[in-house]
Amino acid sequence: MRRRSLLKLLLCMCWVPAWRKAAAAARRPGFAAATQEQALAELYPGVAPRMTPKIRIEAFDLTEDGALVPLKIHAGLPRVRALTILVRDNPSPLLAVHRLGEGVEPLLELRIKMAQSSPVTVIAETEQGLFMNRRVVKVAVGGCGDP
Repeated sequence: MRRRSLLKLLLCMCWVPAWRKAAAAARRPGFAAATQEQALAELYPGVAPRMTPKIRIEAFDLTEDGALVPLKIHAGLPRVRALTILVRDNPSPLLAVHRLGEGVEPLLELRIKMAQSSPVTVIAETEQGLFMNRRVVKVAVGGCGDP
């Protein structure tokens, strides 16, 4: 009888983390997507962002280590509500969705992880719609793999 109780307990301990991960992914659309297109479809269903040079993505053309890739993003658009950052060839392409408050300048400086050389896409959500820009960042050593 003790063996059955122990097996039930172990089964529950294994099942709960998987359930929590699935529940967290359901609350945060796009983060469980395997491709950039899936993430965009979950975040912005039926809406295609338009390309604009008003979103500036500053990054090194070649980065030695993909574990720390510095980015500077500035959206020169009026009333930006959110900035979404995606890296197409990462295992999880959606990196972040930054919600901005009223009157906040849409300027981000951050470091991201990249598995390999890939386009970095930034989408700005405004009152006028979705706008995007893209920049290819080359990585010498990937940062998302096993150490």
